[in-house]
Amino acid sequence: MKAAVWLHHVLEVDQPWHVLDSSYDAPGRRLDVWVGPQAAPERKGWFSRGPAKPATGTGPEQIWRHLNMGGTRCFIHLCETSGASVADLPWAGDEGVPFTHAMSRQIATLLSEGIKLPAICVLLDVQISELWKFKLGLDNGKMVLSVAPAPADGRALEAGQTGAAASSMPDLADPIWEKLLEGGVDLNIRVLSLKLLLTKLQDQMRVINDPEVRMLKKHEVYRYFVRHEKVLGHELAQLRKF
Repeated sequence: MKAAVWLHHVLEVDQPWHVLDSSYDAPGRRLDVWVGPQAAPERKGWFSRGPAKPATGTGPEQIWRHLNMGGTRCFIHLCETSGASVADLPWAGDEGVPFTHAMSRQIATLLSEGIKLPAICVLLDVQISELWKFKLGLDNGKMVLSVAPAPADGRALEAGQTGAAASSMPDLADPIWEKLLEGGVDLNIRVLSLKLLLTKLQDQMRVINDPEVRMLKKHEVYRYFVRHEKVLGHELAQLRKF
């Protein structure tokens, strides 16, 4: 399989988009790929070595970090759209966001599973500054995720990670969690850390409209209750009454 065909297949680049060029830096473990609306000319070598090449096309270039390919970091360059939308394309990203849609969903999945930012940096080989920028966009309601970031059965996920037995805690799908985050449940809270967490999440939910980002916040508060169930009996007893 030719390198150009392989890149089209792996990156899910379909018409009217084409892979125009690529540059592979072996010592730096970095692959740069240029994508545009016109077909690329035939040439002998697709994976050139050395520093990244100048952008192909006209207009301001956009660069997004894409999913890793093995141990290689992948960057997508787009400098001309000809009016075509890239909103739902996995290899592209949103303006002002450092990651492609596919990379954003992978990070959101790790966040929903309780993985901390420093650990995500190591797992995905990304900079902490980019992750903070991404998470700030989620928390401020300025970013959307078009694919659900985590399984619907949150309790099964937590039980699998912690080995905890099933409990009488409301399931993640229970509307009580969204009501709690929207301030519709008046809890008498004895645990200070829960009070601080709810204050933060309720402030964020007021500006977040995307349903998948809101689901991330539900995962966060649900995960807290699962992990601290033994000390939250007073609060859980109140939740069960709603």
